[in-house]
Amino acid sequence: MSIRGGSALTAVAVAYAISSMGDQVALVALTLRFYEQGASAVLISALVVAGVLPIVVVGMVAASVLLAPRVPVAAQPRVLVGAGLLMGVALTVVAVLPVLAVALVGFVCTGVANALQNLAVRNLIHAEVPAEVRGRAFACASALLNGANLSGTALGGPAVVVLGGATSILVAGLGAIAATLAAAPVLLRRRHATSDGPAAGPVIPR
Repeated sequence: MSIRGGSALTAVAVAYAISSMGDQVALVALTLRFYEQGASAVLISALVVAGVLPIVVVGMVAASVLLAPRVPVAAQPRVLVGAGLLMGVALTVVAVLPVLAVALVGFVCTGVANALQNLAVRNLIHAEVPAEVRGRAFACASALLNGANLSGTALGGPAVVVLGGATSILVAGLGAIAATLAAAPVLLRRRHATSDGPAAGPVIPR
């Protein structure tokens, strides 16, 4: 994966952006759904926290301390694929079982998946992209992720109006699964191609 031959980097970025966008669409759809059902503001806030807190705890603490030093760069594509599937399956289950307790667990899972994706993307860019353009690669990845999150939040309301809450969440979950499965062959082929060579150590996000 490099800027010169960036098929794997492109696959990573697109799959990550689609799954993140779907996560935001689902969060908006589910919040509106429970609000219409008369859920209290406290429960709705707990739902939002369930999706955000794992990103902070897993992404900035547990993943950087426990996962990053132990997972070689060659294994990071598998982390990306597994996290993408975890997010898609969690959203699909939330769509099929519209119960608040299930939603809380589901969004904890999506938060964990988001954190693992972010860590893997950072490690892959740090290890695979040439130093002279690495800053640009990090900036592009951050811009794409921020754009996906903002777009997902903006699309959540119209999606609920057009498709309904459950269908919006289901589309988000299936979209994350489809994007991950589409990117998986490129990512895993890259992993096999580099598994016999020396691997750079993973980077701990700051």
